[in-house]
Amino acid sequence: MKKILFKLTLLAISLMVVASACSGSSSDKLKVTVSIPPQKYMLEQIAGDKVDIVTLMDAGSNPETYNPSVSTIVGLHQSEIYFTVGTLPFEQKLAQEGELNIVDTSKGVKLIHGTHGDCDASHHHDHGDSDPHIWSSVPNVKIMARNMTDALCQADEANADYYLANLKTFEAKLDSLDGAYRTRLGDTDHKAFVIFHPSLSYLARDYGLEQIAVGQEGKESTINAQRERIEHAREHSAKVMFVQQEFDSRQASTVASEIGVNTVTINPMNANWLGEMEKVVNALTDNE
Repeated sequence: MKKILFKLTLLAISLMVVASACSGSSSDKLKVTVSIPPQKYMLEQIAGDKVDIVTLMDAGSNPETYNPSVSTIVGLHQSEIYFTVGTLPFEQKLAQEGELNIVDTSKGVKLIHGTHGDCDASHHHDHGDSDPHIWSSVPNVKIMARNMTDALCQADEANADYYLANLKTFEAKLDSLDGAYRTRLGDTDHKAFVIFHPSLSYLARDYGLEQIAVGQEGKESTINAQRERIEHAREHSAKVMFVQQEFDSRQASTVASEIGVNTVTINPMNANWLGEMEKVVNALTDNE
């Protein structure tokens, strides 16, 4: 029965794609799709108004549990390029759809493993078990932007010089931001921070910080494990705990109170990528 339903779903998608294609489009702009809102921010810096951007997820979604609908898949087939983060579970499923021009924006990023479960970091890994939040790193975003630009230049040669010029400006902005963060975070006496869901692993790696996660894979940690992390956070003078709305936990206020840290609500899925990064760095360096 499941196989029959699956085949019927694929048939429905195919028919909807054909019908949509026959209806035509009034826009001459390149239509592209991205997985998450922060990618939209990056792409806007490069492409300006030269492309129409569709974002699969909204800012309130959880990228690790997201499951695209049939209508979403239909829309994806209408895009000329699909820019994946390259590390999200649902992207692997979409890659099996076929006939999609998929560009993996994580190409060239050094991935982190072992943050989202019990995983031996010395073992060989693939994207499937890597920390997915690569966009929490300024250097990573620079790599992602370059991958996007290469694909845009290939798909839209007429505007290649425009894309390359914008990339150069964006890279200069990112380099300046990276330098400022290295100075600010390098000077802080509080190198450790607490977080419920480990979504800032790449930022921590970039700037020599320690991320202490009190939850794993969206689940609350055991009492013993939580106690160990609380003691660890105290010993390492953590002063802030980051909490995400989609991973809100009753443990958060209790843990923050026990450690004696301030809580700051963040949203790694925010389309205002720069604003979110500033919020995180400000929280880590305030009152230094």
